[in-house]
Amino acid sequence: MAEKRRLRVSGQDQIEEETEEGPPRKYQDIGWKEWLKVDFARYWFVVIALMIDLLFGLEAANTISGMGSLGLAIFLAIAIPAEVFLYIYVWGKKGILKSNK
Repeated sequence: MAEKRRLRVSGQDQIEEETEEGPPRKYQDIGWKEWLKVDFARYWFVVIALMIDLLFGLEAANTISGMGSLGLAIFLAIAIPAEVFLYIYVWGKKGILKSNK
């Protein structure tokens, strides 16, 4: 008839859980000033850029009377490429604040 399968698990094969509390491994070698420039500032740049696009874009739509959303489209057509260029210039592959990892 059928035989039962038995799995044998030795204590050496068990995976130990990391209990280390602290920053992730990629941030252990850099100080807080470098982290502030490299990671924190670039996320806030995106948030602030989106806020500027929203607030000034809607203001442009209100200011240009009779055009409505055309003012918004004109503003965004100028602002978004400028923000993307600035982001690449600052944090891109050869950016001035690129991390030295």
